[in-house]
Amino acid sequence: MGNLVYKGNRMRSTFITILIALVVGGMAIQLPSNSKLLTQGLTFRWEARGDVVRMAIEADFKNWVGIGFGSSMTNTDMIVIEINDNDTVTVTDRWSKGRSPPSKDEDIGGRNDVVLIDQEIKENSMKVVFERKQITGDKYDTDLIGNDVEIVWAYSPSKVMKYHRASYGVTDVQLSPKPKKQSETRINSTGPLILPKSFTNLGDKINIHWELKNDTIVIGLETKFVSWVGIGFGDTMNNTDMILVEIKDDNSVSVTDRWALFRSLPTRDEELGGTNDVRLLGSEIYNNTLKVLFERKLITGDKYDAEINVNGQEICWAYSDTKRASYHKGNYGLRVISFSGGPVDYRKYLAKITSRVVPYSGSRFDPYAKSKNPKNPFDSIRNQTRVRF
Repeated sequence: MGNLVYKGNRMRSTFITILIALVVGGMAIQLPSNSKLLTQGLTFRWEARGDVVRMAIEADFKNWVGIGFGSSMTNTDMIVIEINDNDTVTVTDRWSKGRSPPSKDEDIGGRNDVVLIDQEIKENSMKVVFERKQITGDKYDTDLIGNDVEIVWAYSPSKVMKYHRASYGVTDVQLSPKPKKQSETRINSTGPLILPKSFTNLGDKINIHWELKNDTIVIGLETKFVSWVGIGFGDTMNNTDMILVEIKDDNSVSVTDRWALFRSLPTRDEELGGTNDVRLLGSEIYNNTLKVLFERKLITGDKYDAEINVNGQEICWAYSDTKRASYHKGNYGLRVISFSGGPVDYRKYLAKITSRVVPYSGSRFDPYAKSKNPKNPFDSIRNQTRVRF
């Protein structure tokens, strides 16, 4: 009998120990099921739950993060996560008027419709779960239902919101997934094509991804259309090294190494006495989107190939609605990208570009006016001037 009492006490002791460990250590944080990598070390998660969208930020750092529902910070509904001194989290519902700190909804006559659900803050990482209704009725909140929702994001190395510099981007997610149509098929792909993690946008319909591998750069293009697209390593089409992606009649993809003499169809390097130094790694056409992955050496030795500057490379881009290269009309632009991840000083590039700009109105040219992206003022040059990239 005494032995049974001893065993019973030992079992109760073990149970109490486990219970205390669970209470002290806490249960593992439950993250929403859908996810999208925004940039290296930062993932956005979401899950529709009836009339509510549960969202989360998963980061390999412990800094403030902002998420906005739109393509820019101009008149955009935003959610800002900040870290308190005691390593707790504050999540606020905000509205951004432009390139300035977003205002809390309550301060401009709205409501705070975001609820903090859970958090896990560690020395060099954080997970934050929050939710809000798909339709709140607040004029400072975007409806989060139906079609793809554009997401603008930003962060900086600070616990509270400060200027994000180059740490920002735009992507799109389907917060309320639509049922897959029978007509949706993958072409020329054995499965989903995985693109490099680092990326930025080229205009509204193209994302460029990249990864450096020793003396080689791997580049991925992701478009919201299925037609030709070209990128060039320079600020114009005048004597510029270009890579052209086209769709063949059988819906396979070709990638060619070319040289643009001027504003006309770029010529293949081989036809000029050079070499084809671009290698296609994979492609995928799916649901009216195109993904293509290719690589080339940073320095090829071919006189028709630019030496790629990983710390600040000018990229001009263009596309149109045909499968084979044709005149792009207004579908073109320019961006400077740091493939190494460092900051870019746009001033030296703007000085060169604006020297040949002729404003439509004849008035003083403002490189930042009308720009959708305040960190990429080249967008506004095309809107205000007769310059041709």
